[in-house]
Amino acid sequence: MSQEELQPNLHTPSNDPIISCLGGDISLLMDAVYAGLHKGSIRVCKAQRTNGVGEQLMAYVCDRSLTPRHLIEAKYSKINNPHLLKLVATDVVDWPEEGRKYVYFYSGSYQKALSVEAASALGWKPDEVMNGVVNPIVSALTELRNKDIVHGEIWTGNMLVDSVASSKQIILGDCLSLPHSYNLPFIYEPVGRALADPIGRGAGDISDDLYAFGVSLAMILRTSDPMQGASKGEIITHKIEKGTYSTLIGKDRFNGAILELLRGLLYDDPVQRWTLDDILEWRDGRRLSPKQSTKRVTSSRPILFNDKKYNRPELLAKDLHEKPTSVSYLVENEDLAQWIDRAIEDKTIKVRVEQLFKNLELIDRNHFYNDQLTAMLGVTLYPEAPISYKNNHFHLGGFGKMLTHAYLMEKDIQPFTEILKGGFILQIIQNMKMNPILSTLRSRFDAARTLLSQALLGSGLERCLYLLNPESHCLSPILESYYVRSPEEMMNIFEMLCEGNSNITLFDRHTVSFLSVKDRKNIDAYLPDLRAPESHRRVLGQMRVLAAIQKRGNLKGFPNIANWLASNLNQVYAQFHDNVKKEKLKNAVNDFKTEGNLSKISALFDDPKLYQSDMNNFYQAMRYYKQLEKEKLEIKTRIAKNQVGFETGNQIASLISLVIAMFIVVISIYTNFTG
Repeated sequence: MSQEELQPNLHTPSNDPIISCLGGDISLLMDAVYAGLHKGSIRVCKAQRTNGVGEQLMAYVCDRSLTPRHLIEAKYSKINNPHLLKLVATDVVDWPEEGRKYVYFYSGSYQKALSVEAASALGWKPDEVMNGVVNPIVSALTELRNKDIVHGEIWTGNMLVDSVASSKQIILGDCLSLPHSYNLPFIYEPVGRALADPIGRGAGDISDDLYAFGVSLAMILRTSDPMQGASKGEIITHKIEKGTYSTLIGKDRFNGAILELLRGLLYDDPVQRWTLDDILEWRDGRRLSPKQSTKRVTSSRPILFNDKKYNRPELLAKDLHEKPTSVSYLVENEDLAQWIDRAIEDKTIKVRVEQLFKNLELIDRNHFYNDQLTAMLGVTLYPEAPISYKNNHFHLGGFGKMLTHAYLMEKDIQPFTEILKGGFILQIIQNMKMNPILSTLRSRFDAARTLLSQALLGSGLERCLYLLNPESHCLSPILESYYVRSPEEMMNIFEMLCEGNSNITLFDRHTVSFLSVKDRKNIDAYLPDLRAPESHRRVLGQMRVLAAIQKRGNLKGFPNIANWLASNLNQVYAQFHDNVKKEKLKNAVNDFKTEGNLSKISALFDDPKLYQSDMNNFYQAMRYYKQLEKEKLEIKTRIAKNQVGFETGNQIASLISLVIAMFIVVISIYTNFTG
């Protein structure tokens, strides 16, 4: 990405309903909202090219408190599939009264979706579903898999249709503008993900996309909703007890190939669920053997918790957070151990519970103990369930986005700091089946636990925000009016902020933490200087950080930043003793600041010989000064003793006496001879 593409598109907010984007290339029509599309807090507006082409576009205007999926947008933009929205551009715009917002521009103008109702019964015929839904979605999923992208929002409300076209072929809508599956109704998620808060679901995998695909087919094919009027808890309970297929299909009956596809996609066990390759084989006419169903764990007798009886570990795990104070009694009274040992014939659950009891010895019995125990027991009984802690339900991969959202919405973040400080999260991770993604998350949580306890610049909660949510924009108050996603973008904003303003502060806890996470190799070496109590060291540290970013990114000059640096170097100049060197440095800085070459300015102060020669000359001058001081002291001492000039006086007196004596002798001799 070139620096020109990184330059922020700045324009003054006004009452004009048209926002000029990408340097005037695109016009965004604020008031032309696609009311037939459901994206929650995301506005979907009409836009168009203004360079004479007149191409119709759809603008997805993001919510500042919800992190878009920045990390996959570059890969997604390379996809060109007729059944996926084509991403053509992104930009940051000034939205009147709401500040800077990130926008995705897609090609096309699709004004409605199949159904924006979470639970629908459209009653399509199987052949219509095959041509209009199955083939397009399979094509889109194949393309996404090839790019290693999980869509995360496959449902009828995101299946767009062209109201003008006569065919019923759908287009799979946006998946970038919100956190993964944030806008996906819970009924389209497997039970374990459905139990999590939408912001805390984390990234899923293609198996979750295929499950959502199966639920979508059920919604499109069925003629009635067997769970109409049921609550979220009732629907999830029914899924656990009866299975997804029974919960969604009810009394509807399907025959032939479409039934086989539905059953294959709606397996609750992801191991049994059909893969994309299975679907491709099925579409090619190959009949697939039914997969072996896993025996569902049911106890021979119920366990009592919170005045309710439970026969399934998953259902008990789902409700533990409703009364954490009773969980410790359930564990310590050995009711749970006896139930697992005597009423449930499942050795894996028994092993996990025994391991939990051992791990409890490592947890402090403070006033958070019940909440920590509840979180640990929940995932012990039901490993696919989210971690539940004080009404926050999340999977590990979704914690960072949940923390960022809470921070931006000014919610109570105390539960999040307790989660990070408590060792129970690491204990939970340790008991999970390890994979590369989980290993990365474990390292991040481990690092966050250490960083949170440190008050140093570049540590603390701010560092945890960016460490656990790498897609977050910089949340510094300095950059509140902007939307900065990378060190390069930050440099461009700094350049604007520094114009005519030498007193502005560029480095705070957020900017330093953001840069450290995004560019650790180039930044962390200068953290000791940025944290230093001496002001001149801090200035040098800031200069070196900015120069390192400019050099690594091969960015063009930043004359305003260079002027800002030059105006703050007085404290650095004061460290030099040689006035001649000071003037030479100032002149060199003034020469380089015009072109904005921060690397050259930094190099002036990075030469160790500069400081060494200055100190050597200074020490030499000090020695000479001490020598003069010593002589001065000796003279003063001799003056004080009235001895100064005595020796010289005696010599002069002797000389005068000698001259006089010789004169007398000469006169005497002369007198004797003439007399």
